[in-house]
Amino acid sequence: MIEVAEAHSMTVRSSVTQNLQMLCCGYNAGPSKVNAARMKGTIIIDEESFVHFIETGEIPDA
Repeated sequence: MIEVAEAHSMTVRSSVTQNLQMLCCGYNAGPSKVNAARMKGTIIIDEESFVHFIETGEIPDA
């Protein structure tokens, strides 16, 4: 997924930052990272939603 994101001009981060707009996480995502993203108002999506976003430019409703 990192290569796909970078190929679509997205910046990939390994940690949650204040300016993070979207967090794509799998089934084993660390709860502290997910919670930090929620607290900052970051959009959280799974791999299926990420693929949909890449294909359509739209983020599916959670």
